[in-house]
Amino acid sequence: MLKHLLGYINRTLLLTVLLAALPAAAFIVHTERERLNQGFEEARNLAMETVSRIGERQSLILNNTRSLLVTLSQVEELKERNYLGANALLKNLLNLNKNQLSNIYLTDPSGNVVASGIPEMLFAQRGGEGFVARALETGNFTTSAFRFSSYGNFPTIYAALPVYDGSQELSGLLVAGMRLDQPYLQCSNRDM
Repeated sequence: MLKHLLGYINRTLLLTVLLAALPAAAFIVHTERERLNQGFEEARNLAMETVSRIGERQSLILNNTRSLLVTLSQVEELKERNYLGANALLKNLLNLNKNQLSNIYLTDPSGNVVASGIPEMLFAQRGGEGFVARALETGNFTTSAFRFSSYGNFPTIYAALPVYDGSQELSGLLVAGMRLDQPYLQCSNRDM
């Protein structure tokens, strides 16, 4: 009987200890879950901020590139099909901006490259590329999807703008490749 009573007391004590420890275990689980949720929320917010900053920088780059192309479209060598002068201008421009541009070139109205910052690209056919065809068709500034540059293998987004001569006839298309691999594009935690 004593053995039976001791077994009953042991089970009762064990049940009492378990019941006393249950709220503490629940509190620990709840606290860890809250901490984990807070970590997920912080990571989500950081990711959203990073994506937002990248979008802002890309928008700034596109606006600056649009300004560059609009300004260049007013240069006589480009408007009036002086390809020799245009070639020298674009080559010099690319040399001055090689950290921002993967290339800059001028096509004729059918999309053939007639002047370029990279001489090896002369006479290449670019009219079949979607963003080039869209710019020629709409007469508006257009951009490509992300791709790697053919010359230098840099991550690049291309922008195109039609160029018109003095009589408002299509003279060609200015295209600039914006490099995406440079430090001025990278976000760091210090930026946030």
